[in-house]
Amino acid sequence: MNESTASPVPERIGPYRILSELGQGGMGRVFLAEQQDPQRQVALKVLSSTGPDLERRFRRESQVLAALEHPNIARLYDAGVATVGAVNVPYLAMAYVDGPTLTDYAEQQSLDTRQRMALIGKIARAVHFAHTRGVIHRDLKPANILVDARGEPRILDFGVARVVTEDSATRVTHAGEIIGTVPYMSWEQLVGDTSQADPRSDVYSLGVIAYELLAGHLPYEGLESGTLVTALELLSRATPRRVSASQPAARGDLETLVHKAIARDVDQRYQSAAELADDIDRLLDRRPIQARPPSIGYVTGLFVRRHKLAAGAALAIVLSLVVATAVSVRFAVSEAQARLVAESRLAEREAVNTFLNEMLVSADPERTLGERLAVVDVLDVAKAEFASNERLSPAVQAQLGRTLGNTYVALGRYDEGIGLLDRALEAARDSAARDRLLVDKASAEVIAARLDAASTTLDAISDAADQRIGIEAAFTRGRIDLEAGRSDEAVTELRATYDQARAALGPDDDLTLAVGQQLMVALVRMGDNEASLAVGTDVAQRLEARLGRDNPRTVVAWDGVALNYRDQARFDESIALLAENHAIYERVLGPEHPQTLMTGCSLAAVYAMAGQPEAGVALVQKGHEQMRALLGDEAEVVRTLASLRGYVASEAGDYAQAVEINRLLVTQSEAKPGGPEINDLVDYNNLGNNLRKLGQSAEAVQVFNRLLELAGGKLSQDHLHYGLFAGNYGKALIEHGEVDRARPVLERACDVVGQHLGAEHPRTQAVCTNPVLAEG
Repeated sequence: MNESTASPVPERIGPYRILSELGQGGMGRVFLAEQQDPQRQVALKVLSSTGPDLERRFRRESQVLAALEHPNIARLYDAGVATVGAVNVPYLAMAYVDGPTLTDYAEQQSLDTRQRMALIGKIARAVHFAHTRGVIHRDLKPANILVDARGEPRILDFGVARVVTEDSATRVTHAGEIIGTVPYMSWEQLVGDTSQADPRSDVYSLGVIAYELLAGHLPYEGLESGTLVTALELLSRATPRRVSASQPAARGDLETLVHKAIARDVDQRYQSAAELADDIDRLLDRRPIQARPPSIGYVTGLFVRRHKLAAGAALAIVLSLVVATAVSVRFAVSEAQARLVAESRLAEREAVNTFLNEMLVSADPERTLGERLAVVDVLDVAKAEFASNERLSPAVQAQLGRTLGNTYVALGRYDEGIGLLDRALEAARDSAARDRLLVDKASAEVIAARLDAASTTLDAISDAADQRIGIEAAFTRGRIDLEAGRSDEAVTELRATYDQARAALGPDDDLTLAVGQQLMVALVRMGDNEASLAVGTDVAQRLEARLGRDNPRTVVAWDGVALNYRDQARFDESIALLAENHAIYERVLGPEHPQTLMTGCSLAAVYAMAGQPEAGVALVQKGHEQMRALLGDEAEVVRTLASLRGYVASEAGDYAQAVEINRLLVTQSEAKPGGPEINDLVDYNNLGNNLRKLGQSAEAVQVFNRLLELAGGKLSQDHLHYGLFAGNYGKALIEHGEVDRARPVLERACDVVGQHLGAEHPRTQAVCTNPVLAEG
């Protein structure tokens, strides 16, 4: 509205004397006004919305909003309807804050990154305070956050959207006007999904504000002047630009934090503003943040994640390394050494060979007292010798560090492996050798789920890196995006890298085929099973034609095809192919090789999913016990196999063994330095269910009590898995004779699961058809 068409400024509105106009926008005009009793200046917002029940709603809501007494929230003093001339005007009287907007303040004061995030942390705490009192802002943006003379941020307009309309998730009035600012609105608000428009929508807005404060622009281009329709179209196909593209200092944990807050899927965001504030505190204290890029398993569900991870572990290891895998020291070292031979001069090669041979001889059971040494025991001896041997030249140190580091990573000892790669980098004098090591280190960090660190490592590769290393770096970036849950970006990057590798290196080159295998995985995660199967089958056929069907690399490729069949529920085809692969591994690598063991576990998983758990019991038992002997109980791959073993045992009716395994996993989770993690929740759920099946309802109730306590801090109560957990809890309560306690738990669980899966889904039926609900 321009000055020529603006309405005149009234002298009074209700009990307030108007001093001046402060501004106007889509929701109305704002005046600086004076209140007589008590004597104070207020910001008086006159709203454009009208309706027959507006005054009733204003009176009711003002009681709630006026209770928001927080130092970082501009209080709402009053809400009502006044007659100005012949027109009824709804108004809101709020505390007047004399200060610049958040973005203006940050620029005026030249705040650094830490100071900007400290402000966001305070704002997030205030937003959480309001959420705990049942009030969602729904229109957070920099213009609604002013900074007072003491440097304290003050949030304006809390609850305005709630006051304007009770059904305000879409923020569209009867005239079609968007109430709010499109760039800061979450996807669920834009599409009008009232079931999802909860406090996490405010978390999204906080994330956009933080992004803008750091990068100097919004995460999506074109939303500033776009319509609701164009916003929906853009967000449906685009992903936000990385903060670090504009602000390199944000790379790492800070970028992870911001992008978690602005995740389109509400379940991948921080589940509360308090979680966001806590991570900001950790960031500012230089402690590890809790946020991690969302795993693919999280997207497919907590329960399935554990078992799919176990079933696909062999493929993940091989795709992540240049070497095939490492179980016996001879196999692991000889493969890594073969690469070193091709890269090193004769003298360096001999030094490396001498060192490794000495380590192998000293650790050979036939040359000792006949003890059965684990791989890690041998590696630890080699690492100690490597650290203390002063005769090794820098070039040899670099090569040995790389060999030992990659082998440790292959066995799940990530800290030791990455540490050795760092030592190799310190010793490397040649830029090409450094670039090679940087790619290896980034790959190791991807396997260890340190995705931000991997990105930083890749950034250190020189611009002059040769073509092959450049392709490997692009390949690794695609893997980072894939593991971070950015499947669409990963498919784009990996497809481009695959095409580049085929053109530059040839379709049968090892690196080309590795990229093809990862592209296959990315396509599966995008739901494009047909394209994925075509790429995976082509890769496997090329390897078979070149290396033969029995070569371990060929078998690994066919493993990927088998897992593709599994994901499509083509269980018979998956079982047949995995059984063939398992037989080849036993013949070529031996029955105790990790590749053999892991493929056996993959086969056991598919048997269980296909309703034939008895066929997989021995396979998963052997795989778990052998890997446990190699790596110990605490290794994550061993915990994954233990969870899978418990699952298969339960499916086969051996609930006592399942309880024993689940109990150990829960004990390990409780002993973690940071306490149980989100991926550990499934073990509590499995323990409670198996205790129920054994008739031990009292302990089952205790386990589910703990599970819901943990889940409440990590998941929204509207989350599908929270609903499923609650449904199982309700059943345990009934079996324990606590029917009255169970009824409201089951009713709530039924609503949540039904909203996610629909009334006819088997899981919904399992929760909602309980006789206790019918009796209620």
